[in-house]
Formats: sequence, structure tokens, C-alpha cells
Amino acid sequence: MDIEVGGFLGFVILVLDIWAIIKVTQSGASTGNKVFWGFCS
Repeated sequence: MDIEVGGFLGFVILVLDIWAIIKVTQSGASTGNKVFWGFCS
């Protein structure tokens, strides 16, 4: 895999991870459920 493609793919994964973290923190679930889900996934 070319370095540029790997770098772009890594950037896309980083953006998706940040998006997921934001969505979890903004969800209405309790803090305990958020922590449990983080450890199980």
C-alpha cells in the first residue's frame, strides 16, 4: 500500500473515531452505560 493512501486511510479512520466519540458523549445514555459500551466494543 502506498504511503499516501495509508495516510489518507488513517486520517479517515481518525475522523470517524472522533465522530463516534462525539456521538457517544452527546447521547442520552447514562455514564455507566457509555463506559460499559466503551469497554465491550
